[in-house]
Amino acid sequence: MREQEPRRGGGDDEEQKSSVGGVADLPDELREMASSAAKGTLAEELRALRQLIRAHRLQHHRAPYFRRVVECHKLGVEAATAPADDAADAIERALHAIAPAWLELRRLLAQSYFMPYALAHLAVLSRVASLLAEQHPNGRGAAALLALRADAQRD
Repeated sequence: MREQEPRRGGGDDEEQKSSVGGVADLPDELREMASSAAKGTLAEELRALRQLIRAHRLQHHRAPYFRRVVECHKLGVEAATAPADDAADAIERALHAIAPAWLELRRLLAQSYFMPYALAHLAVLSRVASLLAEQHPNGRGAAALLALRADAQRD
């Protein structure tokens, strides 16, 4: 067997470019692979959100923050399973539904009793929002995500 040479300094230029560049800088085959990996990750995050909803349904089902989270899950599943021609609209609807839910959960975070509940939901919703923004076919997902962040900072 051949011994591996230790890495030195900056490494390979091609290696640095691939780690710095985004999905748009990749060749078509790699871009499709990255997109399918993101869809798999989105499915995992939606599955985690569904488990959180199931675990807390009896206790929180009437609360407005919980209803918003359920709506986000429903729209997230629709966006993840939407056909290519309807994907942009479905993703935008899901991103716009996440903003009010996120703000309600942030207010709930101030109540120390519900802090673990709110943190878990905020983390999953934030991850779903970023994954949906990455998958937006027209590139407008990032703009919707920035609008979500601006709304959060305003409150």
